[in-house]
Amino acid sequence: MIRQMTLPSIKLNENQLADFDQAIRKEWLVTNGLGSYAASTSLSINTRKYHGLLVAALHPPGDRTVCLAKLDEELIVGNNIFNIGANEFINVIQPTGYHFLKEFSISPFPTFLYKTENIEVKKTIFMPYERNAVVAVYHVKNS
Repeated sequence: MIRQMTLPSIKLNENQLADFDQAIRKEWLVTNGLGSYAASTSLSINTRKYHGLLVAALHPPGDRTVCLAKLDEELIVGNNIFNIGANEFINVIQPTGYHFLKEFSISPFPTFLYKTENIEVKKTIFMPYERNAVVAVYHVKNS
């Protein structure tokens, strides 16, 4: 008998993401099999020094280097610019793109769904196996 492995699925909806104090504490991590990883929070706000989209184990097992901390993303619709990224500074989050975040899930990769006006942006983050690389895939559609 062959058993199928069921991967765990985590999903946060718009109401859960709107509770900033709880959502900022939800963290995700994906690895590449070499000791490198990508990690952040469900709001895509790096709150720890070891958060980053590409934290590479260039000299494993312990010597890791943040090669790519994050992506600052903008959505341009006509003459409007929507910052969908967010950064934590002392006593302030700027820009506040997490307000456009309507869903976050991991199944099996971290996926973020942003909505603004009549546009949806779905971003998925993954790391190719045994490669010191990270991939951000975007799907954009009019809703």
